[in-house]
Amino acid sequence: MGAHVAQVSPPPRAGDEQRRRILRAATECLAIWGADGVKLRDIAERAGVSVGMLQHYFVARDPLLIEAFDWSSRELCSYWDRLVAGEDDPWDRITSLISDFTGHPQLRDHCKTWVELCAAGGRRPELRPAVERIVTWWREALDSALRQGEESGQFRLLLPRPTTVDLLVAAVDGWELRLASEASPLTAAQMREAFLSSARVLLGLGLEPD
Repeated sequence: MGAHVAQVSPPPRAGDEQRRRILRAATECLAIWGADGVKLRDIAERAGVSVGMLQHYFVARDPLLIEAFDWSSRELCSYWDRLVAGEDDPWDRITSLISDFTGHPQLRDHCKTWVELCAAGGRRPELRPAVERIVTWWREALDSALRQGEESGQFRLLLPRPTTVDLLVAAVDGWELRLASEASPLTAAQMREAFLSSARVLLGLGLEPD
């Protein structure tokens, strides 16, 4: 893999930074009140701006939520791209992804936001592209790692690769739902260990010795 030369971006303008702060606040509010319950004043308060200032950027709630969903999904995919860019080993790439995901200090809130995003996308077609972007990223990242591992002989998949990818994605979504619902005492460490153990079995690596 070739080396990447870092590009230095110009500092954001004050208006750009304030807009991002509002979008970030909107995604955080979604985890608390949901897409149908969040109000402009909730977002403005969390962003540290007045409702009038917020409406300088977004005249209504729905356009703000649509852009917040889109912005959040693009930010996540860009972050994951950078995270795995230096990982040449397919198993290390999978491990890095799930370790970073489960290691986030606000993991439960992130899970709530994701569950809300999926539910809102089911009701409102204009929100679905953000959901599809994230699902597609994970499916393609896992499929790429599995294909590389198969071709090198590192992985010996027990099931067809598309089915294995579906199972791994479903596993992450299922544990996210448990964390978001707070219906069980599942911890981030348990989620990480369960995913990696399941992946090792599906990829023909066997379980690690105790």
